[in-house]
Amino acid sequence: MRFSSWLPLLLATTACVTTTPNSGGGGTVQPVTSGGAVGSTCPKEDQIGCAPGATGKVRCKNAAWVSDGACQSPETCVETKSGDVVTATQCTVPATSHTQRAILCAKASHCLSGSFATCMNPVPLAIAQKITAVAGLAEAKSLLYYGIDTYASCIATAKDCAGVQACVKSGNLDCTSNQGSCDGSKMTYCEGKTPTTVDCAQVGLPCVSLVGDKGSQAVCAKTSPCSTPKTLSCAGAITKACVDAGSTQNIAIEINCGLIGGTCDAAAKFDDDPDACAMPSAGACDDTTYVSNCNGNVRSHCKGGQVNKLDCNVLGMTCQTHLDSDGKPTGAGCAIPGSCASVPTATTTSVPTTLTFCDGAAGYASFDCGLAGMEFNGYECKFPGETSP
Repeated sequence: MRFSSWLPLLLATTACVTTTPNSGGGGTVQPVTSGGAVGSTCPKEDQIGCAPGATGKVRCKNAAWVSDGACQSPETCVETKSGDVVTATQCTVPATSHTQRAILCAKASHCLSGSFATCMNPVPLAIAQKITAVAGLAEAKSLLYYGIDTYASCIATAKDCAGVQACVKSGNLDCTSNQGSCDGSKMTYCEGKTPTTVDCAQVGLPCVSLVGDKGSQAVCAKTSPCSTPKTLSCAGAITKACVDAGSTQNIAIEINCGLIGGTCDAAAKFDDDPDACAMPSAGACDDTTYVSNCNGNVRSHCKGGQVNKLDCNVLGMTCQTHLDSDGKPTGAGCAIPGSCASVPTATTTSVPTTLTFCDGAAGYASFDCGLAGMEFNGYECKFPGETSP
């Protein structure tokens, strides 16, 4: 059995993790700009600094500021100073100001389910509750980070994944023969071989116990019984996606299309992420060429040759245009306010030591894995000497 988000209309922006070089060197790195605009007057030959807006480096030549190199997004120019004198300029992604949280998330995201960016900036509960009211389902790994601070002091001292996993261990579930169980709204599931508990009620869902051919299971979901697996059916504006839950029972995940102004799409195809809601049509389109886009806070996308519109406001979200490394729109989706829209293009010829991520409203930021006693493996922080959790 595979549970998914069941709501492809909600294409929330996810943070991209890339590599950036170590800041290196001595002195204090300051996010200031001592340089002037290219072409403006400068005071001293070969004086260096960052251009206004920190979009690039500048140097004084023949009494005028000239470009000394542009910074690629999401990098910004920072200055290293000795007193009031700028001794070096560098294009880099500023370090996150949330260092302690980043240390916690570096360990948790590597050793537990989820991503570093999700741990740093979980979907606000108010928005998560609106999404799950529509989708009828929430994954355990998405709920774990709402309570991760409970384990912060324990995880801070963990030296390996076994230590991190021991911090979140709870309940008596035997993970060798079962996969999950419910106690009221609380669900205990197996994080690897470690029983871990989350509360489905946080996102307004019940915990549903299942008995399958692989032992007990559990899921945070709004469900009803069904008879034919891998089929979709309609009940008014509600789409019921019947899932094979094992040899003894099937359940239908209930997707409430009405909450986003849609109806159940009786012609939708069942798959791992069914486009189960039919939205009001706004004209014809070509599925192969149409690029989803934003008009204010309304997201338009092409489905079945018709333009469908979704008002992101109903979910407490904003419509956000996704941009490629050249700033060209590649589509649009409903996103958490403050999400980063562009794709990071920072590159380096140095040895990468830090990861870059979307730090919410702060924009792109970097984190040095060494601060958590870890190493960067090109994708995430890992404990030294290990290959996997």
